[in-house]
Amino acid sequence: MKTKFLVIKSIISNEITRLSKNPNYWGTKENVDNENEIVNYILTNNIVNQEWFDKRLKYTSTEMLEDILKELYLNYLDNNDEDEEVRDEFHNLFKTTEEYTKYFKH
Repeated sequence: MKTKFLVIKSIISNEITRLSKNPNYWGTKENVDNENEIVNYILTNNIVNQEWFDKRLKYTSTEMLEDILKELYLNYLDNNDEDEEVRDEFHNLFKTTEEYTKYFKH
């Protein structure tokens, strides 16, 4: 489970970086292929559903990927609460988000 999490997390993070640094990257074959892989993984593993995506139709690719990354972390931590390394990483990335506060109230 953690290996899959790490692989898809890496793909998402790399896409966010590429999109942020190179405006010409968006829409390239590599970008489309990577985003398709991400969306397929997220939907196949029931991390989010189509309605979740529908609510974000006007988001940029970067905004969408950032939200997907949050959902990926939350899903992983929901099933692997004891993983302090990933919990700390999540905290460092999203420490001001409502999701963090909601998840770690216990």
